[in-house]
Amino acid sequence: IAVIFSPKNADIIPLHEQRTSAGCAAQMIVAEAYLMGLGAIWRTGQTVYSLEVANEMDLSSEEEVIACLYLGHFVSKPKKRKYLDEASFISYLEPIN
Repeated sequence: IAVIFSPKNADIIPLHEQRTSAGCAAQMIVAEAYLMGLGAIWRTGQTVYSLEVANEMDLSSEEEVIACLYLGHFVSKPKKRKYLDEASFISYLEPIN
């Protein structure tokens, strides 16, 4: 699945919010795939961002590939993930009185 950023009138919604929304949509597709029992992975790279790919996908000069999503069935049970200790990377601001 290719997720494409296709900007519209930026007077209504700024371009950076439109681009972010496309990324959010891609992530929601990945999350929904897992809820449906499918595997999903988001892959991009220099090739995806190339002019050749844009031409093959018939994108306008304003459009961008945001994500290439690969979905499928698991061949084997996914490995248990090792989760990070949140305390090692989350910090809190002290309230201002």
